[in-house]
Amino acid sequence: MAEVDATVSAFIWNYVLPWALVIIILNYINSYIYSPYKAAYAWLLNRLGFHMAKKAYRKKERLFSSLAKLHVDGRPLDILEIGVGGGTNFEYYPPGSNLICIDPNPHFEKYLKDNHSKYPHVNLKGFVVGTAEKLHGFHDNSADAIVCTFVLCSVEDIEEVLKEIKRVLRPGGKFYFLEHVLADKNTHPWVYKMQNFIRPVWKWVGDGCEFQDTALHIEKAGFSHVDQEHFNSAIKFKLIQPMLMGTATK
Repeated sequence: MAEVDATVSAFIWNYVLPWALVIIILNYINSYIYSPYKAAYAWLLNRLGFHMAKKAYRKKERLFSSLAKLHVDGRPLDILEIGVGGGTNFEYYPPGSNLICIDPNPHFEKYLKDNHSKYPHVNLKGFVVGTAEKLHGFHDNSADAIVCTFVLCSVEDIEEVLKEIKRVLRPGGKFYFLEHVLADKNTHPWVYKMQNFIRPVWKWVGDGCEFQDTALHIEKAGFSHVDQEHFNSAIKFKLIQPMLMGTATK
């Protein structure tokens, strides 16, 4: 009995308390230093986003290759990008596309506009501060395409997000996604275990980011057709190597 008590005590002191302390500190930062934290996060993610975009260039090029086929009656495409960040996808949008961006972090707007100046072929119609779960300002059946890259990992309710995406997409419109995801526990058991072990701290450090089975959520969302593939990215950090990309048609 004494050995069991000693083991439990050691586990608490060596694992539970350190993680709890880290979570408390990060919660304090998130609560009392919120605005500077958001500004710093936008600065960091703007740079990290373009680094990841370079690693995923070929994948993105293939992913967005069907965008031009969504043109209806020769009019410009209406694109909604959710969680736009610094605007790493501008270069893939067809000339003349009308783009509205939404992101919960207002500090991304500066980086977004700076990057847009490099891609004048895209008509940036607006930047909205908001969440993907509540696209109240967007009409039903109004978007030809909706884009999310490295976003669904950090939403609060992925099922509600997918429901809103379906609502806003026009019939035949496409949802384009590229996400880092939860590893397959059978093919990558070590990565799967590490992702789950670090999950609580990762969520705070990553501004709500979680490792999710995104493919399953999309399959169950009720799209008329889903085309998606898993792959491992060229990023060296193994925890975010498992990736998912594809399209879902309304």
